[in-house]
Amino acid sequence: MRVKTGMWPGPVLIGLAAAVVMAVPASAAGHRSPPGSSSAAYGSTVVGHVYVNDNTAGTNTIGAFDRHADGTLTPEAGSPFDAGGAGTGNGLADQGAIQISPDGRYVLAVDAGSNQISVLRIRHDGSLRLVHDGVVSSGGVLPDSIAIHDDLVYVANSGNGGSN
Repeated sequence: MRVKTGMWPGPVLIGLAAAVVMAVPASAAGHRSPPGSSSAAYGSTVVGHVYVNDNTAGTNTIGAFDRHADGTLTPEAGSPFDAGGAGTGNGLADQGAIQISPDGRYVLAVDAGSNQISVLRIRHDGSLRLVHDGVVSSGGVLPDSIAIHDDLVYVANSGNGGSN
């Protein structure tokens, strides 16, 4: 597990066995939970957003949650969001399967079942939208990790063939 300490800039990475999670801060002002949110979080200021690469079989999805000042999470309206590619239906073996661009505007996620990478725009409220031409080949078989450096995206593929 790698955790980047301190305040933004920088994501917080948390590796889980069944899913891959990425957390980012909300705007400096934050916002309140909408009516109908879980009672534990209702009225608590939103201080960030959490994104989960679900790696669902068939159409891969990204779960999105508001992260509240009291530590609770509530789902974003419309979550989970279509990632554009396909997952494998199994847990991903790497916490790098989802990344946020250095400017905090995009989520990049592996679509291991279709050997692709998806790029989704993070909206002001934390919801996600697949960008135009936002699904691209990973260049290999079974992508499981993404790294971003400046304007470059590196993909590690764990299957046989291609750039693996």
